[in-house]
Amino acid sequence: MMMQKSSQQLARTAPTVGAVLLAVAILSPGTADARRSLLEGQPAVRHKMELREKRFELAPTFDMSVAADNKDTYSGGLKLEYHLTDSLSIGAQAFFGTSRDSALGSEIKSALGEPGQEDGIAPSRKQYEDHVNRTPLHGGAYVALTPWFGKLSVFQKTFVNFDVYIKGGMGVVKTESAFGTSNGCSRVKDRTIEYKDGTSKDVFDDPRNDCPNNAGTNIGALAAVGIHAFINKWVAVDLSMSSYWFNDNPSGLDFNADGWVDGKDKRFLNHLFFGAGCSFFLPPKIRISE
Repeated sequence: MMMQKSSQQLARTAPTVGAVLLAVAILSPGTADARRSLLEGQPAVRHKMELREKRFELAPTFDMSVAADNKDTYSGGLKLEYHLTDSLSIGAQAFFGTSRDSALGSEIKSALGEPGQEDGIAPSRKQYEDHVNRTPLHGGAYVALTPWFGKLSVFQKTFVNFDVYIKGGMGVVKTESAFGTSNGCSRVKDRTIEYKDGTSKDVFDDPRNDCPNNAGTNIGALAAVGIHAFINKWVAVDLSMSSYWFNDNPSGLDFNADGWVDGKDKRFLNHLFFGAGCSFFLPPKIRISE
């Protein structure tokens, strides 16, 4: 009888003892170490080539305007950048170029008459050509982030390192027209009315004769996005789209139809450029992470 009672008590206490032993096993340091992930505290990428960190980037670049209204711009220039870390850099760029009529500009010119043959309020072909501005110089200073990088597979045989970057900063754009290179010029007197009492009045009623007020040095915002495709450890193809935002009146004519041309005819416009260049990262030797 005593043997049977002891067996029953042991059966009732066995689950409790088992639970205690299991808890001790789980909370013990050895078990906790065994349950910890092998990736904990390890670098995100092993043996990563630091293609940007503490390197200068020198990039001779050709760029051209995209979807310009009146004048297409073709430029050559240089980007200079220093990569503070693998993802953060500071830099500057400058481009010098020439302009020619865009497709839209050519259509507009073909629809306009010669001087003395103006149709209504439309300018003559020469007035249009004189007022339209062009962009001989553009550039800026910026901060760049490179949040994405990886490798591209070419036909599953060749692998190319790449990165995607974004930039933001201050843009500087110089514009000029046939009237000169300065803003703020005065309206042009179109005619004078003589009254019978001997008085006279100057009339400014034809904005087509006014200075376009669209030349000078323009300060605005610069934003860009681009990609590097590395040919080797220190040379890369650089493709980018840059956007310059500043107050401009590209046609140089009376946009707001108030009877004359002045600064009020300007709007905060986007000037878009596509660039293609070759980036050289210096020094050529790179560091490889653990």
